[in-house]
Amino acid sequence: MMPGTPSPDAMALPESFLMNTGHRIPSVGLGTFQAVAGNDGVAEAVSKALALGYQHLDTAFQYGTQRHIGQAIRESRCTREELFITSKLWNTWHKPEDVEEAMDRSLEALGTDYIDLYLMHCGLSPALESNATGLCC
Repeated sequence: MMPGTPSPDAMALPESFLMNTGHRIPSVGLGTFQAVAGNDGVAEAVSKALALGYQHLDTAFQYGTQRHIGQAIRESRCTREELFITSKLWNTWHKPEDVEEAMDRSLEALGTDYIDLYLMHCGLSPALESNATGLCC
């Protein structure tokens, strides 16, 4: 090894990161964007990822695949508590009165009681007018 080069152990990716809430988020996850909705391949890919040890699944209701992802979770040997599920709020659901319904749709499609991390898919929404500060809502 060249002098000054960190050892492979020093460069190893941690299994998870501690969030400021005290919860941990796995450092590697399976993204499901552009998976084909209605395709059993989505459930199969998620099933294989879970069997390989993936614990973090990244999805969004807008992808149209959450039912398949939920099916794969239910058919796996993983408990819900072993998994970290990230989902996203689509751009047209940014109004405060719409957020709960949007999340409920994801919860129902995934067949779970909770989502570990819920993100805004994009900080701006063309469907909302911005005020003088440029903020939507």
